Amino acid sequence: DIDFWLNPSGGTPTGISGHVTNAHSGQPILGALVIAIASDSAVIGQDHSNYYGEYFIQDLAPGFYQVSASASGFEPAGYPEIVEVVEDQITTDINFALVPLDTFELGGISGHVTDASDGTPIAFAQIYALGTSQGQASSDTNGFYLVDDLVVGEYIVRATAAGYYPATYPESVYVIAGQITSGIDFALTPSDTGGIAGFVIDGETWLTISGARITATGSVGSFQVQTNGLGDYLVDDLQHGIYYIDVQASGYEPCIYSDAILVQSGWIEAFVCPVLYPLFSVEEQKSSNGMNVTLFAYPCPFTKSSQLSFCINKQTRTRVRVFDASGSVMRDLFDATLEPGPYSITWDGKDNNGRILPKGVYFYKLETDETSITKKTIFLK
Repeated sequence: DIDFWLNPSGGTPTGISGHVTNAHSGQPILGALVIAIASDSAVIGQDHSNYYGEYFIQDLAPGFYQVSASASGFEPAGYPEIVEVVEDQITTDINFALVPLDTFELGGISGHVTDASDGTPIAFAQIYALGTSQGQASSDTNGFYLVDDLVVGEYIVRATAAGYYPATYPESVYVIAGQITSGIDFALTPSDTGGIAGFVIDGETWLTISGARITATGSVGSFQVQTNGLGDYLVDDLQHGIYYIDVQASGYEPCIYSDAILVQSGWIEAFVCPVLYPLFSVEEQKSSNGMNVTLFAYPCPFTKSSQLSFCINKQTRTRVRVFDASGSVMRDLFDATLEPGPYSITWDGKDNNGRILPKGVYFYKLETDETSITKKTIFLK
């Protein structure tokens, strides 16, 4: 693939770029959240990785940044060095290999991809499975594919290929421990126009969002569509050129997709997947003395583990606890003095005695020397 970023106002873009991959399989991770925080302030820049694991945090002021990456089902990671951003330059190769949270029982999905018009196999089709975890594969010269190392559970499987319309398998696909779920076949329809396709993801639950409004804007105007019941969308019949995507959905913060999309005649640019967050999903608290704390918990609801990410802009003692709905302390997660920067903590749904708590509503409370902040989460064991 070819990496490029375009600055609509002209000039040279400034920022940080890199790739996010699965440390075990080496596969790209779609939708990973990468955050850059200035070393001397609470200024935050962020982006989500695309289908190829690429991200680009743009429009950063020159300076030094702490950069971290996180994704549902993976341990968060901080880049081991401070990253310098220089004016009118992109600091490249700030890469992350995220480790899966736990060793789960694994399985896989296989199938065959063909041309719907004549039944011939399609080589190099891209297949993406999203559900309990995520994985992708490319079909071989005979059209066969295998997405392996998937965590046991339910998945939605999608396929695309150059010169074809993308397709979503019409039923949920179940991965069983130690087995390959076979026969997940696709017959793709040749495309004769240019366009953009993908699906919209809830950044907390990692479910797709139906009814989201997609607007693609290019030099010839703007075009709008809505995601269907599976969260898929297709903006078709687009002329050749560069387009920018923005997304709106009821109950979510609006999103501007960070990558410029190059549309070519007869080619559907697929797996363009914006990530939206529910309104007020990121809590922020400021004190009168300049302390700034941001707090973010995902996924919500969760079944195995929850990731709590937070950022502080001053050195302070930081305490993180979990409370139940009655206000009783269930778990002491963290208590230490921290330097300014981003941090992440994993909660496994257990109390201080190591017992799994009942499903229900719980609250993270983060306390510093100057302020405190609370975030709700839902445990569905």
